[in-house]
Amino acid sequence: MSDGDRVAVDSGALWPGETDDDVGLVLDWFVPEGSRVEAGERIAEFQVEKVDVDVPAPATGVLAEVVRGEDSEFERGDVLAYIEPEG
Repeated sequence: MSDGDRVAVDSGALWPGETDDDVGLVLDWFVPEGSRVEAGERIAEFQVEKVDVDVPAPATGVLAEVVRGEDSEFERGDVLAYIEPEG
């Protein structure tokens, strides 16, 4: 499967409304890389300005690559991971 077929887990779509800070922190990955996930399943959690944000899987498939590991900072809109969708 090519990189173009993977679905990005995009932090920008999950950002908690208007914030003064454009930097988040990955708190936890609940699903290890290489595991199967269901669309909507909670796979991770990040924090922005002391607000914890659940990260749902945007597609059903395999969590193919975690780009930002636990305790990693990232900017609004950064990709946190990629899912290889089924089908």
